[in-house]
Amino acid sequence: LDDEGTIYYANRYACNSLGYTREELVGMHIWEIDPTMDEERWRTHRERTHTQVVSTFETIHRRKDGTEFPVEVTVNFTMIDNKWISISASREITERKQAEEQREMLLDQLREQAQRLLEVMSTVPVGLLLIDSDHIVILTNPMGEENLAVLAKVQAGDKLIHLGDRMLEDLISSSTTDRLRHEVIAEGRIFEVIAQAMSDDLESRATLLVRLFG
Repeated sequence: LDDEGTIYYANRYACNSLGYTREELVGMHIWEIDPTMDEERWRTHRERTHTQVVSTFETIHRRKDGTEFPVEVTVNFTMIDNKWISISASREITERKQAEEQREMLLDQLREQAQRLLEVMSTVPVGLLLIDSDHIVILTNPMGEENLAVLAKVQAGDKLIHLGDRMLEDLISSSTTDRLRHEVIAEGRIFEVIAQAMSDDLESRATLLVRLFG
């Protein structure tokens, strides 16, 4: 592109991607294929990118048939025929954007599920903890939070090493091979602990549900 936003050259990939012949593309303005751009925005964009060695950003391109698709554009500059020309390398990122949207949708669903789970946990009259595979406490209900303060001096977000006088690893391993219920002692009090995997895959044990009775 030259200083006026006119397409100076287009390679075969650009032609195929946009649905134009090279003869059609050369001489067109960038805002004819980028609906987010106009002459005023182009001047601002040109001034900003010209001060950078390389500039990368996301935008939208429009094909000859009117369909639009997301692209990642990397821009640098060179001198051709005694004038500055910006070389824009564009890569379609439709699949990446779809993956990002799907990931955000899944995260939203997980947040909703976690909130519902927390609401349910808050009504249960025993201490409940959710622990991930790194033994980080993900969620607690009010009674679980009180019990944790006695049993391990930790709270949600902390790593759980032990419960009272028993190491967590010991409780977990014996829960999967021996029995579920264990007695632990802390500050003269006796608690009954159940550590149960949330998945049938005992090797991964991504999340543990720990029930505390004390």
